[in-house]
Amino acid sequence: MEDFEEFIKLCQDRFSFLREEYGFGVDKVRQDKWQKSWAPEFRMKNDTTAVRLIFERREYRVFVYLCQLVAGQYVPDPIIIITADAVLREYEFDNLLLIRAPQLIWPEHGPETKLDRELLGKMLAHKAQSVREYAADVLQGDFAIFPQLEKMVKRRAQELAEEA
Repeated sequence: MEDFEEFIKLCQDRFSFLREEYGFGVDKVRQDKWQKSWAPEFRMKNDTTAVRLIFERREYRVFVYLCQLVAGQYVPDPIIIITADAVLREYEFDNLLLIRAPQLIWPEHGPETKLDRELLGKMLAHKAQSVREYAADVLQGDFAIFPQLEKMVKRRAQELAEEA
């Protein structure tokens, strides 16, 4: 899968329910030069919530992030170090699935996987359906699950820091 525009078209198609059912609009489309062939980003938002989609080729994955907006704006979380007192407003959707439907987490692929439009389309369709079914509360601005996600993410960050 080499085509940035194709990734964006697939995102718009598979996640069209965000626009139709929750009033989302396109907020950002990014393909930085240093990320040109690695991680294009597509972000949609409504008044309370953003959904970020990143195609990470090195990991053969599509990451979906659920983000709580601040005064209607996306504010990125710390990337490098997550400390106990860090304010987190963004969580990778698989964390939510770990709580609500762990059997739906898309399996990881290895370097031998042929990444083509068909596989990427399937990944995005699966992610979109899972978001639609298991994150409706977040998409409507109900972030009651976020403290549980924060606890999970910070615990994992602590464990990784202790191993290092």
